[in-house]
Amino acid sequence: MIIYNIIWLYFLLFLGCKRYKSLLLLFSFFILLFLYSFRGEDVGVDTSTYLDIFKSITNVGYLDYIEPLWNAINLLVVEFSGNFNIVLFWAGCFTLIPVYIAISKFSIDGLLSLYIYFSMYLYCGSFNIMRQYISLSFLLLAYCYYKNRKYLFGLFFLFALGFHTSSIFFLLIIPFSKVRITKNRAIISLIISFFIGTFLCDKVVNLVLSFVYGGYAEKDLFRTDSIGFFFVMLMDAFFLLMIISSKAEVLNDKWAKLFLLSALVLNLTYPLELGARIYLIFAISNIFMYPLFLQNSIIHNNIFLKFGIVSFFAIQYWRLIISNANSVCPYSFHIY
Repeated sequence: MIIYNIIWLYFLLFLGCKRYKSLLLLFSFFILLFLYSFRGEDVGVDTSTYLDIFKSITNVGYLDYIEPLWNAINLLVVEFSGNFNIVLFWAGCFTLIPVYIAISKFSIDGLLSLYIYFSMYLYCGSFNIMRQYISLSFLLLAYCYYKNRKYLFGLFFLFALGFHTSSIFFLLIIPFSKVRITKNRAIISLIISFFIGTFLCDKVVNLVLSFVYGGYAEKDLFRTDSIGFFFVMLMDAFFLLMIISSKAEVLNDKWAKLFLLSALVLNLTYPLELGARIYLIFAISNIFMYPLFLQNSIIHNNIFLKFGIVSFFAIQYWRLIISNANSVCPYSFHIY
């Protein structure tokens, strides 16, 4: 746990830095890539599973049940080196380089975006479901080009889809982006989605599964604790505060629309055990939305706002790291 906390503190301390921002960002991503590439198989719930997949591909070749681009990485490593650290290195590159490009080129405040990225557990979480987190990184980069360069949006989206098929849900942003957002619409939609997710989610899901595959309509699809409920209430309170205190025109920015869609998806899916994984597809908007909010708030005390945002994400980080979410602790170095 100590190594993650040192990195988090490092990102926190440099939030107010005015000079050498580009150098700090680049150095930070090299640190993250190194830790990603040389971790032991016990760091992250699925690391050992991916090691087994690598061994299977080494023995039998292409695996039909794995997405094509993950197969490609493993097959190339098998052909030229046969070392699982190289698989982790390329997975780290595909996870971190799109995020680095997106933050360094498109973020209003790159260091704050990096702090949010780490505090949301997007880095530590990538030690677990690696293919989905690679796809998330490419979705983030794709969306940066959504309005101005459609061909790059399409290209990076296909990369995301090639690593994880859940990326297809991201296309919901296309019709959603055409809707004009007002403060009243945003607030009402948040309240309605929370009501549906809390009181009707189980009924809707079981109804759908009864037509698709009844075997999945069972209790372990849903959370059995109340932690999700209280955490979503906290998140919604913060969402509402942002909506109310933002300038009206910023709500129709592309990042604001993706952010609102992420809030609606969170409300609708949080009772599901896999709801967090669906929410993640859209939650990447947080990295850009909060710096945008700071610049476009009707509250003029930016120091107070920034402190609130930093504290909000600190709560998220410490809540997850203390519970050892995704089993990333203790960290161990390993050369395979």
